[in-house]
This record gives sequence, C-alpha cells and structure tokens, in this order.
Amino acid sequence: MAQPIPLLRLAGMRDWDEEACLRRQSALEALQQALSSFGYAWIDTPFLERTELFVRKSGAELITRLYAFTEPGGQAVALRPEFTPAVIRRFLELRDSLPLPVRWHYVGPVFRFDPSPNALRQFTQVGAEMIGASGPRADAELLALAQACVLSLKGEGFVLSLGHMGSLHRLLASFGLSPRAHALLLEGILHLRSGEQGAQRLLEQAQTLGLFRTASPPSGLEAFTHSWDAGAPATPNGEGDEGMAPLYGGRTREEILARLARKLRSLDDPSRFQRAVAFLADLARLRGEPAGVLREAYALVRQWRLDPAPLAQVETLLEGLSAHRPSGIPLVLDLTLVRDIAYYTGMVFEVAHHPTGQVVAGGGRYDGLVSALGRGEDAPALGFALSLERLMEVSPPMPLPRAPRRVLVAPAEDSAYPDAVRTAEALRFGGQAVETAFTPLPPSEVERWRRAGREVVIVQKGGVREHLWP
Repeated sequence: MAQPIPLLRLAGMRDWDEEACLRRQSALEALQQALSSFGYAWIDTPFLERTELFVRKSGAELITRLYAFTEPGGQAVALRPEFTPAVIRRFLELRDSLPLPVRWHYVGPVFRFDPSPNALRQFTQVGAEMIGASGPRADAELLALAQACVLSLKGEGFVLSLGHMGSLHRLLASFGLSPRAHALLLEGILHLRSGEQGAQRLLEQAQTLGLFRTASPPSGLEAFTHSWDAGAPATPNGEGDEGMAPLYGGRTREEILARLARKLRSLDDPSRFQRAVAFLADLARLRGEPAGVLREAYALVRQWRLDPAPLAQVETLLEGLSAHRPSGIPLVLDLTLVRDIAYYTGMVFEVAHHPTGQVVAGGGRYDGLVSALGRGEDAPALGFALSLERLMEVSPPMPLPRAPRRVLVAPAEDSAYPDAVRTAEALRFGGQAVETAFTPLPPSEVERWRRAGREVVIVQKGGVREHLWP
C-alpha cells in the first residue's frame, strides 16, 4: 500500500485565506493607485529568467540567494529574486520605439533563498523604474513616489534614510586604494558604526585577505625572478631550444612575470587603508537632519584635506527634494548608507518602520546597468521596490472590500434540482455569490454551511424557497 504524502508546506512559504487575500488585494489597489497617479504604467515579466541576467550586475549578496537550476533544455535559469534586471531587459527590447523617460511599475512574487533557515522565501514585490532620466529632479520624483506608496496604506512611524553611493565612491577614491580594498571598506561600514572594534576588525580582514604590500614591488619581483631563474627549465620540455620563450601552463615566463608585477603593484599601502578606515568611521557617525549632517560632512572633509566636490552631488539632490511638499515621513541623511545590491551608482535610500526597525522599501540610481545588461549604449536609470508583506505587517489592517452576500442554494429533493439551478442563476444576476448543492442536504450539513457564514436557500419543486440565515 502506497504511503500517504505528508502534508508539509515548504519553509519560507505561506498560505492566504480569503480574508487575507482580500486585504492584500486592497493594499495592492492602493499601491497601484499611487504608482499610476505619477504616470507609471504597469508591466510584468516572467517568473523564470536566464541566470546570467541576475548574475551580471547584482552583487555577491543577491547572487548567493538566487534559486537557480538547469532546465530540461540545458539552460541555466533562476526564479526572479527582483524585477529590475528583467525590466531593463524589456526596455532594451523596446528602446527604439519608446519616448524617454520610460516610467514603469510592477507587482508580483519574487523568490530568494535564505541560507539561515535553509529555505526558499517568496514575497510580493511592488516597485517602479524610471529609465532615461538623469539629474536631481528625477531622483526627487522617485523619492516622492516611494513615500506616497508607503503612506498609501495609512501607516505611521516611518523614516526615510538617504545616501549617495556616487559621492561615497568619490570620497573613498581620494585614498588611492585598490578595487578590492574599496569594496572591503563598503562591506565593513556596519562594523565601523560600532567604533574602534569595528575598525580593528576591518584591518584584520584586509590583512587576512592579503591586501597589504609587505615589500616594494621591484625588490619582491626581483627576488622571485632570481629564485625562478635558478630552478626553472629553459623550455617547456627542458631541452633548451635556443630563441624559444619557455611556456608554463600555456603562458610564457615573461607573461607570468608581467602579471605578477601588476599584482604586486596593486597591493595596498597599509597606512593608506588605515586612514580610509578612520575617515569612514568618522563619516559613519554623521546621521540625522540633512542640512546639519551636510555641514558636518563638509567640515570633516576639510579636516581630512579631501576634495569636497563629491558632497556637492548630495547638496544638489537635497535642493531637488525641496520642490516636493513634505510627505509626512522624516528625512535622515546618512552618507554611508550602502544597500546590498552592487549596481547602485548615485542616490540610494531606504524607508524603515522606526518602532520595529523593519525596512519596507529601498532603491536608488543605477546608471550603468542598461549598458551592463545590453552591452551597448547606456541610459540613466533609477528605481525602488517594497515588500508588500512587510509593509502590511507595520500598517493598519486594510479595509475589506464590500463582499457580495454568500448564499448556498440546495434542492429540497432530487427532482427539485432544476428549480434550484434557476434560483441560483436569478440570485447571481442580482449580484449575490451563489453556490449550488447538487443533492439534497441533511440537516447537519445545512447547519455546517450556516456556521460557515452562508445563507442557505432550500428550493422545493416548482420554485418555492425556504431561507435559513447564518
């Protein structure tokens, strides 16, 4: 005898009963009303895309959470973890026929693998993308739209944190560090907020990763070359053919040495890295009212004798925001705000529910993603997304839409079934939600339906009705 299939739901997934579905639908309608009011047209994309679409520019954090597999035809595919790359793909397919900027919004499930409970997580993402617009006015419109969406569910206690990846990248570039060291600093910002311990942890990480130069490149290279010359074969087969450059793994000795020299020159000066850590720790402590934080940031940059020009981008952005009326969500400037997706190049932001600390929405500018995915001409772009479930958790319950009266029509006897069907059709025409019993119901079943909230209509042969209310 076959074993019964255990009734186990996948971890990270959830079921929705009718009331929850109706409240979610009300929330989606409110959000889409806000998005449409700004002129953002509705677009949808497939659940499955080629894995490369998400891998090419999303960053290590999102890549590790992809639910990817090989489909029967042999292609590497993934369930979408977000909408943005797919929306850009669609833009690239249509770009020659579209007036710019393109304003699109989307609604739908996304899927991410969560390593801690070892589970696939599904949630509903609602968001918007603006493609083909640059400058602070476009940034300000997107921020205003994100706030309008969050507030459309009538919640309170939200805070918007605003940063600027472009400004941060330019400030860190002043220290002349390698791309690997630059990336490590950005990853370590959360540690730096904890003070000296965080700074020490970053320095130890850099040491462990071998980022620091321990000797000048020429002397290190000369020592390696000398030791190699002493024991290396003259040719690939050791026969000493004159005039033939020796090969090692398909490369000549000169190519290997040139690559080694480049690597040695790319190692970082420990003192420069330490200065960058100290500066970043100072900058991470500046968080609060925008005008005051910006003044302190200018003073800090002057103290460190850095070029203040990158801060002008932030100043221009704040000026652009002043054209929009206050939304009711307090604005906090955080110049070390770093999001976990690698493609951001300019303004970035997050909206969090202050009492719970729950981040409900986030996004920013990602100039460069269009060319990265399309391998062609670039277009400036920016966008944001929110988690519907998270936003609903911290907002008041959405009102249930006015539901039709629920009715069960049952024949009193088997020969009355045609009369029951006609009665059900008449009630549906009047706007009721009507289910039909196919056979007469015993009293216990009638009571069960009434306890479930149904009005039960018993139809006699000839159309005579008996109404039993819940």
